[in-house]
Amino acid sequence: MSTSRENAPLVELIAELRWEPAHQTGLPMQVPGLGSTFMIGPGPQASKVDEFFIHFGSEIRKTGHTETERLVPPGLPFLAHQPIFRFRKSRAETLQSLYQLGLGLFSANAVPPYETWKDFRPVVESGVEGMLQARPMEERDKPIVLASLRYIDAFTTKLTEGRDIVRFLQEVMNISISIPVALSQHLQPGTNAKPVIQLQIPMKEGLVMTFGIGEGMANGEAAILMDTNVASTLPTKPNVVAIMQVFDDAHDAIDNTFSKLIIPIEHLMPRKMKETQ
Repeated sequence: MSTSRENAPLVELIAELRWEPAHQTGLPMQVPGLGSTFMIGPGPQASKVDEFFIHFGSEIRKTGHTETERLVPPGLPFLAHQPIFRFRKSRAETLQSLYQLGLGLFSANAVPPYETWKDFRPVVESGVEGMLQARPMEERDKPIVLASLRYIDAFTTKLTEGRDIVRFLQEVMNISISIPVALSQHLQPGTNAKPVIQLQIPMKEGLVMTFGIGEGMANGEAAILMDTNVASTLPTKPNVVAIMQVFDDAHDAIDNTFSKLIIPIEHLMPRKMKETQ
């Protein structure tokens, strides 16, 4: 048996890998999070780049990801660590997933109706295997310099029970906000400040958690958005076992954090059991 939650607030789950492309050296790596930026890199010949994408596409066709979309038109400069190609399944699936590939970038993305990490993990693993097989020979031994797992959750009215961002932080997340008079003196009467919180939490075993929460929109509906990301800070060997171990550790940390943060509203997201084969 595996468990998921009813009314789960997940908007998107992203498992991402970055490495230094063979044609470009000395790229500073950053933990992705709110406000992350990309760097423009020199574009190699399109035919050479396309070999990597075509090879990856042929590998993941075996998993049913047969639809390909090019996000950057041929001839335009590429952005380092930005998606250039997207690969989707050609038929509706219970688990909605896609792969994205770029220069020094791989990601596996899941969106609702996401069930559990146990369900999505094989999708990630298949994509990682395909990417490692498709990497050019000059990149095969290069380590993965960044491996991250990111959960984006949206708490809409049915989960906030009418709380504004301040009350939600205090009553649900147990996060207290104190605003000095130097700032509160400027508040219009009858209004409250709207905090946006960002925390970076160094973890054991070379991982770091980035946590952000604030007001936003999800699928056209006002919501409180929570962005939780766990990323490696140490190079990871370019093999499936080592990479998936990082993702498993990141998932365990995020799942544990989420379960504890939502205790006051856990009754709104009861666990449901799912039969496994």
